Amino acid sequence: MTNGTISTALMRGCVAGLGAAGVGADRYARLAGLEPDTLADDLARVPTATGLLVWEQLVLAARHTCLAQRLVESVPAGSLGVWDHLFTSGATVLDGARDAGRYFHLLSDPEIDALQVVRSGSQVTLRFSCATAEPEVVAAVQEFALVLFLQRARQARRAPIVPVHAALVHRAPRDHSALTRLLGTRNLEFGAASNSLTFLADDAATALPDFRPGLPEVLRRHADMTLAATRPALTWQDRFRAALLAGCAGGGAAPSLESTARRLALSPRTLQRRLYELGTTFRQEVESVREQRAMQLVRDSELSLPAIAARVGYRDVRTLRRAVRAAGSPRRSGTSSTPGTTSTGPDGVTAAPP
Repeated sequence: MTNGTISTALMRGCVAGLGAAGVGADRYARLAGLEPDTLADDLARVPTATGLLVWEQLVLAARHTCLAQRLVESVPAGSLGVWDHLFTSGATVLDGARDAGRYFHLLSDPEIDALQVVRSGSQVTLRFSCATAEPEVVAAVQEFALVLFLQRARQARRAPIVPVHAALVHRAPRDHSALTRLLGTRNLEFGAASNSLTFLADDAATALPDFRPGLPEVLRRHADMTLAATRPALTWQDRFRAALLAGCAGGGAAPSLESTARRLALSPRTLQRRLYELGTTFRQEVESVREQRAMQLVRDSELSLPAIAARVGYRDVRTLRRAVRAAGSPRRSGTSSTPGTTSTGPDGVTAAPP
């Protein structure tokens, strides 16, 4: 599942770019998916919303400097995993670029980004599209993408390759001399119909020096397995709910603010502040989890109501009944009802219609 997410490999490069720009971790570390253990996991995927916020920080930090250059330095060859190897292991630059386009969602969100490779007569063109809304972020992503593609083509050839034309959809910035140097061509067009890099077909079709027959197919299979195994990173809210459920699962008293904060490696005050920002409180979240746990036990277990109340942490059966009725309990196993009606289980808990 890659829709709505981007790779941790790409996000590690972006975070490194923030560090190189002097942006403190306090500006981004709380964003979902940027936890150290998540970023270190090559199979995790970071929410695209987090990626866009990071790009906004990059744009703000890059005033009067070339962001594309800084970011490309933060993603050296090989740092983008199997996508890098696909790009640089083809029989030719054209073959590698086609694989890189086919598997571009190894890096990016397929809902907003795409890489297409087109051969037409004596030219080969790499077209990149980005549907992000914020104009300054779009411009930064577009410039970075073209520079990245050119850098990987040069690394694959182990020799210079000069585009005959480069085009960007956004308007020309006040100073684009650094970008012109990075792209290696003065034939740079702004306000174009699409973002693109165009090469002579002869250059793109030159045999690569390190080509190993059979390797591209192995890499494609690896890419397919990687995509099948990827998973969205848990947000901190997901981890918070998991910590509460773990605290409630043992029975007895409800988990405390302090114990839950320790599970999340947060201070109690930080946890309270984050919940406040979401418009909730620790007490409300605990009650919600207890209700869910109680309804699950009422529905799926053979425990008596007094046993369920004790296990979930309610002081008596009356409190349990109020909580379950307020939440709208599903039917307990072994009870019957017809659609649109309620049913009463053997312990007297009324279940809402499904």
